Amino acid sequence: MDETNTMDNQNYAGLQQDRNADAQDEPIASSGATAVRMSAITATLLILMALGIDGLQVFLNFIVIGVVLNWIIDIFTWLLFFVWLKSLGISGSIKKDKDLKRLIFLASAFGFELLPILNSFPGWTAFALGTVIIEYGGEILEKVPIAKKFIKKKES
Repeated sequence: MDETNTMDNQNYAGLQQDRNADAQDEPIASSGATAVRMSAITATLLILMALGIDGLQVFLNFIVIGVVLNWIIDIFTWLLFFVWLKSLGISGSIKKDKDLKRLIFLASAFGFELLPILNSFPGWTAFALGTVIIEYGGEILEKVPIAKKFIKKKES
């Protein structure tokens, strides 16, 4: 009987640790290094998709029907990128600074792209580049000797 209670208590303690880790949006075992959730292939595809959409919008503006159709393309593009970011695990939590920056970029690109003539400029491409820079920028700057002085390290 004591063995059963001991095992139940251990299982309960492990379950409670898992719940606490999930509540804090932190992995159970953190490795100290920043986790990159976006692979290089995904980053490339994100940028290429944004370039394709911006190119389509410029073409539609050039043949004049873009003034009517581009806002529909923008709504579907916003939805595409929003779902894509969610599938990468970007939650939009205010607690996570990187996620909040990405969603601010997404909202800014969407607002910019809704303006009729200004949507000829590459707003979606700027969003994709900004997202990739947020993901990989810190790691790249850590390798530059001068930039190390300006990077704030988070203390554990």
